[in-house]
Amino acid sequence: MGKLKKDQHNLLNLSDGLVERMKFGIEYTKKHGQEYLVNMCKKPDSNTLIEGATRTGGDGFVWLLPESMRCKKGDIHIGDYHTHIPKNNGKLSLHDTYVTYQEKYGFACIGTTKEEKEEIKCYQRIGPIDKKIKEYISDLDNNISKLEERKKIRDKILKEFFNITKIKERFQLI
Repeated sequence: MGKLKKDQHNLLNLSDGLVERMKFGIEYTKKHGQEYLVNMCKKPDSNTLIEGATRTGGDGFVWLLPESMRCKKGDIHIGDYHTHIPKNNGKLSLHDTYVTYQEKYGFACIGTTKEEKEEIKCYQRIGPIDKKIKEYISDLDNNISKLEERKKIRDKILKEFFNITKIKERFQLI
């Protein structure tokens, strides 16, 4: 990835350390073919997201840590960042969408490792969990074997219930 202009990523209140760890995750995934997870946390008296615990996964997956292990004692877990291996796109997967929507803060970032499309996208849930999203989730469960239908439902969820920010564009790479 390119060099960041100082403080450009703070439009989303991401600390320098967290951004560097996100960039490291993309490089790690490209080199090893494994997904990489960083928990995003914050101090109780701050709005800046900082790096929490990290974890490596495998080819197409990474397991979340138990809640008690995601952040340092006293810090608040806000969301997760993880990379996708090159064969996956930069959208939240069906599983990512489901998990992120149900998390307390509904916030996640994905790092894409495709050479021609290397970027970080962050997804923020809009509003509380409501009846309509529960219907979509039920539709996902009912169409378990119909991948294309499940992708359409996922795209509806992302469009209607998430704000999406492409971090690379906000970084203004130089």
